Amino acid sequence: MTIKEKTFKYYPEAEDVVEHLIAKTENKLKKLEESKNIGLQFWNDVRFAQYDRDRYNQKEFINHLKEIQKEIQNHIILDDVGREMSGMMDREDLF
Repeated sequence: MTIKEKTFKYYPEAEDVVEHLIAKTENKLKKLEESKNIGLQFWNDVRFAQYDRDRYNQKEFINHLKEIQKEIQNHIILDDVGREMSGMMDREDLF
């Protein structure tokens, strides 16, 4: 039995997790493209349909993650503005 290496060696924030998932999904998409370039001439219609489906799903997942990433960034900005307006910008977080 092998011990799996930890993905994060610290307590990750939401931004870190989303960035990690985007990078991992982009790598999967890149590997799909590489396998297409290598084996396209040997693919039948079923294999090409599987590739097309997988590519579509990966791209949709990346788009969804990027929407979440924008939402997180907006919440961080709103939180900073709220802290600044309340005079709590210089205070440390309670947790």
